Amino acid sequence: MTAPELDISADSATLATYVAQRLLTQLTEAQSDGRHPHVGLTGGTIANVIYGEVARLGPSSGVDWSNVVFWWGDDYFTAFPLYWR
Repeated sequence: MTAPELDISADSATLATYVAQRLLTQLTEAQSDGRHPHVGLTGGTIANVIYGEVARLGPSSGVDWSNVVFWWGDDYFTAFPLYWR
């Protein structure tokens, strides 16, 4: 297991760019290893900014978007039942 990382960004725009770049790198690496990446998408203020950055950076990333599976999710729906166990 990889040790957790702590990265501090100056603002939400910097954070969104960093996360988008990391996602695109992970997708590219997965595809170059012959894997078919799956990505879970949720909503939220920062998520929308990240998605905008992925859209901006994506065309030059080398990601084969036809080979990425997207899942729509809701963080409230998936996290809430954990409180009831």
